[in-house]
Amino acid sequence: MIKIDADLETLKAQVDKLAPTWQTRAAERTAEFIKQKGYEETSSIWSEVKSIFMNLHPNKCVYCERDMAGETFGSGEYDLEHYRPKGRIKPYPSSEDGVPFSFPTGDSQTKGYYWLAYDLKNYAVACITCNRGLKADRFPISGTRGTAPSSVTELNQIELPLLLFPLRDDPEEFITFIGTTPIPKAKQGLKFKRALVTIAFFRLADEKREELYAARVKTICELWTQFEIIQTSQTASKRTAAQKRIATLCSPKSGHSACAKAFFAMLQNDPERAWRIYEDVVNYEPLQN
Repeated sequence: MIKIDADLETLKAQVDKLAPTWQTRAAERTAEFIKQKGYEETSSIWSEVKSIFMNLHPNKCVYCERDMAGETFGSGEYDLEHYRPKGRIKPYPSSEDGVPFSFPTGDSQTKGYYWLAYDLKNYAVACITCNRGLKADRFPISGTRGTAPSSVTELNQIELPLLLFPLRDDPEEFITFIGTTPIPKAKQGLKFKRALVTIAFFRLADEKREELYAARVKTICELWTQFEIIQTSQTASKRTAAQKRIATLCSPKSGHSACAKAFFAMLQNDPERAWRIYEDVVNYEPLQN
């Protein structure tokens, strides 16, 4: 994960440009949800603004950072994700998750955050695996579940969400990487809990998510190669090209940039440890095929 800059006024301006009547229609639907005290509609309109968030991220899952196709052909790879579920709230963790925590993670409810179904501060673009397969209608918290029509700001203060939200939080303050593996930065407290739950929730450290592990391995291998060119090449143009490539891999626009930044920092500060990690991952079997 990596922080996404998302100023609300800029988002509103982009929405008005893309779909001039969207905010008015969204407000009307929200008023109806509040009146009926629940989310219910025959068809939704949030897909009309989906491309804004695809470009905002850009073109990668907000949670797992995997690369996906761009706006022209990639819409089917993404969901416009509601950070707080709109319809209901299921318990997390369940017995199937196999990740019991020593602290409370909130209750389940038959009604979700219906009044936020069209709140732009409740949107992000996530891959189908993270959204439908893992997140679905679950929203763990460490505080007290909020009620309608509390604003996002008010909810954050009383609920203390356990899931990181890169359009509000800076994940690099919570999570770092040792090689391909994400770990909490803090050792205790709310920051530790939020990192721990987020990593477990989206299976970010689970090697069964092979698409994530393989992509991080490729990133680490390329960073090592480019760093070695900088250290050993006698040709200035090669060193410059390698520096540019490293900058690209560590850029927020690239997939798995959080992993890349952590490994590049290790290359600079602890090259022997970085070498041991490189040795461990370079022979990852799927990359040999």
